[in-house]
Amino acid sequence: MPLGSSGLRKARGECPVSPVPSKDRVLRLFIGAWPPSEVVAKLSEVRFLVPDPSRALRWTEPEKLHLTLCFLGAFDEGRVSLVESALRESAREFPPIRARVAQIGGFPSALRARVVWAGVDAEGDAIRLLAQSLRIRFQERGIAFDPKPISPHITLARVSRNGRSLGLRLPEGSKTDFGPWTLGIIRLTQSLQGREGSEYKSLFEFPLTGAES
Repeated sequence: MPLGSSGLRKARGECPVSPVPSKDRVLRLFIGAWPPSEVVAKLSEVRFLVPDPSRALRWTEPEKLHLTLCFLGAFDEGRVSLVESALRESAREFPPIRARVAQIGGFPSALRARVVWAGVDAEGDAIRLLAQSLRIRFQERGIAFDPKPISPHITLARVSRNGRSLGLRLPEGSKTDFGPWTLGIIRLTQSLQGREGSEYKSLFEFPLTGAES
């Protein structure tokens, strides 16, 4: 099926509900991709380029820097095999994606940022098409997901509430080109909440093996 802006069908209902209350353990899940070490090393240097006298920024640890393709949220462990089959099908459809990590921004703006991000640009809008492919397959299996449109990015830092009105001076130009990324693996990841924040556990992964067009 060709995928485009109309390729993602509208979900029927907000959240599929099992007719029988589930006794499965509930996991917090998302589908993500992790950039190569060379890109991670450059992204980790951004914290030294952004003035933060009020210590309002909470920087993402290097090993946690990732691109989220789809957020599932709370999910019954007994249904994880449905997610696995969806990822397997989408991974067979797409070849490795040639992308570049570049540009830094604040959301919703640098002046009132809640999040500092690095953009991820891919040839032919391939990352968005991959995300759409996953969502279509989740809909076919009755799997609920966060329907917000994907804006490919890597979260570098979060801004504390008392620092959001201070404005950020973000680097520009060559300092925001973090290098190429061949996105070749997608992972189902569990987010575990701990005292020090979230920890990530990869449950399974699939390489992108589709034919080049």
